[in-house]
Amino acid sequence: MLLPATEEILEEMRSCEAAQDDLGISLMVADEKLLLVSCGTKVKILEAAKPTEGCKVRILGGQFRRRKSVCPSRLPFRPRLIFQLPCQLAFQS
Repeated sequence: MLLPATEEILEEMRSCEAAQDDLGISLMVADEKLLLVSCGTKVKILEAAKPTEGCKVRILGGQFRRRKSVCPSRLPFRPRLIFQLPCQLAFQS
């Protein structure tokens, strides 16, 4: 699963998706602007002020443990602070 590092990167990711720009997505992954996180990785919700846009989380496991990220609103948020990322998620608009 790809998680953007910031809200600005989330917008850039959405632009690449809309343009079907696979190279742009790949370059953002290589620059660690998009974090490739395994499904089932636990994250902690830090801020959910704009639930329609997504929420800020801290990754609790894997290669990017302790890093902050933005989870897009397409994720099935639950009313608890820690949850596991799902294995299936469509990122197309």
